[in-house]
Amino acid sequence: MARHELLGGLVQIYRRGEGRHWHCSASIDGREYRATTGEDDLVLAKQAAEDWFSGKIKGGSLSNCTITFFCLATLVFALTRPRTFSIAT
Repeated sequence: MARHELLGGLVQIYRRGEGRHWHCSASIDGREYRATTGEDDLVLAKQAAEDWFSGKIKGGSLSNCTITFFCLATLVFALTRPRTFSIAT
């Protein structure tokens, strides 16, 4: 199964079996959050996964979780840096 980490390891994206869409997950305080990105393309799936996680944080659905300073700093850094994409050949 293909798996990639984003935001310093806070978010993972992966494909399930022979499925065509990428899925994303995040684990905070032992609780697992999962969603589908709805994307076939890896670059678009990475963007969708970052947006999903950012929305979870901003929307307050993770407000009952204790996020460590390191995790929060990693998230802020990842969300505020300029986005650069490279296509692996």
